[in-house]
Amino acid sequence: MRLSGKVRSAIIGYGIAAYAVLLYSMGARPAETESPVAGLVRMVAIGLALRALLLLMRWLISRYERRNRLEGQLLPIACYIFEISADAVTVLLFAIATFRGILSTAAAF
Repeated sequence: MRLSGKVRSAIIGYGIAAYAVLLYSMGARPAETESPVAGLVRMVAIGLALRALLLLMRWLISRYERRNRLEGQLLPIACYIFEISADAVTVLLFAIATFRGILSTAAAF
């Protein structure tokens, strides 16, 4: 369960990061509020923040377990629940950002 969660999180995180780099290289800047791409950048940034929050959550829970001598009792289930939730939200935001990008490009033509 742990290996599959890490692989799934890594694939999603790298995919979102690659998409963010692609948006940035195409000229999308978050400061441009009039740009339809600014919302895309924000959504992708939220997805990346969720990935970082997942790493922080793992560290905090493992620290809590070591301090209270609960080694391996809380971390697996807490991480699994948070990973599934974070993955679902990240993929949803990525899909919305992708579809908004497609629609804004189609509207420009």
